[in-house]
Amino acid sequence: MNLWEEESEHYRIPIEDEMERDHNESDPQHSDLNIDADVSQTEEPTPKAEDHVRGASRDDGNDARKQEEGVPRRNLDAQECLRMLQRLKAEFDNYRKRVEKERQGIYDYVRGEVFKSLLPIIDDLERLLSTEASEQSLRQGVEMVYKNLMATLQAHGLEAFSDKGSDFDPNVHEAVSVEETEENLDGKIVDTWLKGYRHKGRLLRPAKVKVGRKK
Repeated sequence: MNLWEEESEHYRIPIEDEMERDHNESDPQHSDLNIDADVSQTEEPTPKAEDHVRGASRDDGNDARKQEEGVPRRNLDAQECLRMLQRLKAEFDNYRKRVEKERQGIYDYVRGEVFKSLLPIIDDLERLLSTEASEQSLRQGVEMVYKNLMATLQAHGLEAFSDKGSDFDPNVHEAVSVEETEENLDGKIVDTWLKGYRHKGRLLRPAKVKVGRKK
């Protein structure tokens, strides 16, 4: 190989590289394709409007299915609540009837005990009516029966009152007449026609009285 061939071999590669670079620079379309290819590999595809529409329709379909699935559950809960209310109402009615029956039984028992305590007085009255006695003996017998009766009733909480000489009280007294009296008896009870009665503080009957009024 002569000197010229060696020099040609030595400079061949740089010349070819330069020509290839010049060719790339002179062909801008080819370079743009390479750049676009590189960029397309790195960028993510943008979602389309159709994808949003399809996603929204899927969400709406899921919500509709959830609502349809929830309707039987709500109806079941309403029916269960209705059954619970009906059961509670039936239990309350049974309780009310049971309490009323027990209360009526207590009243009947108390009345029976009162009647039982009055039996000795009934026996005394029957004996008094079956015997022949003088007027004085009859009166003494009636007084004895009366005392026994009042003692029995007082033992059960009965209280008699007349309040003669006290101030007139329209809450417990009923004025049946008025009598003109001295000034110191004005508005006071001067006489009792019928006694009043209380049972453990509750008024059973007001006393019928005569009330004084100053002249």
